[in-house]
Amino acid sequence: MEEQESLTRVQAGPVIVTLPPEIDMSNASAVAAQLAEPIELGARLLVADLSATVFCDSSGMRNLLLAQNSAAASGAEMRVVVQSGAVLRVMEIMGLLPELRVFPTLEAAVAAGPPDRPPGG
Repeated sequence: MEEQESLTRVQAGPVIVTLPPEIDMSNASAVAAQLAEPIELGARLLVADLSATVFCDSSGMRNLLLAQNSAAASGAEMRVVVQSGAVLRVMEIMGLLPELRVFPTLEAAVAAGPPDRPPGG
């Protein structure tokens, strides 16, 4: 019964996944699992909160993109909160900004309406 209640909560509103201050190959698989779980449980809106993240290498960026693709394939939306200029710069260099819906604050990500176009579209 507890699992079903969790699923109900997940479907009821945005699911916020707070990510660690540093994301690299040592914890990228754990981050991937954190991002995948809400989508697998039926979340319609996933917010990847990188507010406290100051470093994210290519393995972390790859997992953000994979989570975005998984969400889109499930009919869900993923939003990303980034405050670090360094993390934004890596996203820009890797060409991910057109693919991800990035917001400067958690409040802005939660309050935003539907996208004008699907990411990557």
